[in-house]
Amino acid sequence: MNSVISKTIRGGKRFFGHYTFKDVECVGCSFVDANFGHNGSWKRNVRDSLSDALIQDAEIHGCMVGPAIVRRATFSNIRGDLLICWGTLFDRVKVLGRFDALMINGFPGPGMTEEDKKKYIEKKEIFYGDVDWALDISRADFSDFCIRSEAIPISKIKLDPLSQFVIDVSGGVVGVDGLPISTYTKVLISQMYKEQVSRSLLVAPKLDQNLFPVILRDADILKDVGYIK
Repeated sequence: MNSVISKTIRGGKRFFGHYTFKDVECVGCSFVDANFGHNGSWKRNVRDSLSDALIQDAEIHGCMVGPAIVRRATFSNIRGDLLICWGTLFDRVKVLGRFDALMINGFPGPGMTEEDKKKYIEKKEIFYGDVDWALDISRADFSDFCIRSEAIPISKIKLDPLSQFVIDVSGGVVGVDGLPISTYTKVLISQMYKEQVSRSLLVAPKLDQNLFPVILRDADILKDVGYIK
């Protein structure tokens, strides 16, 4: 395994080609204005990729991940800014311990045409059709975590049943406006309706001591009215 220890990593954009990283151990590194996954072309099935990797004790600042493929990787103790993954595909990826803030978006970027969205969804469905499980966050501690636009099939995410919940709005349950739940949870459910998504995740942020018990209370209320089974 190739090891990178206590380095500062910047950049990531190439003029030609794409990156393929395999058998990588990265410990104690800082990623500053670094981008991965924005090389190649998802339309031609040429993507940046990372596989058989360990990323541990890292700091991230001003970074983004594009429509890369990440396989058999572990991310542990990740501190810093919100990391947005745009159209990233996951295959047996574990998040362990601290990961400050993570958003996984279902498309490679904002402003896509409806035709391109449809094409991307088709490619994503083919990919996940061959994946046993995609993402394990059952032992992760977040300050914020969300999945947008059905980025990953919920059935292929491993969850902690005590703090990570599947919200399902497909059963004609009551509206959220009158429920005594937090603005955080109301916004999440409203976004689901806006995106026309029937299932998503409500993850109680263990790193936020004030919000964590609030989200657990919200989950109990949502179970009572049928949003959480």
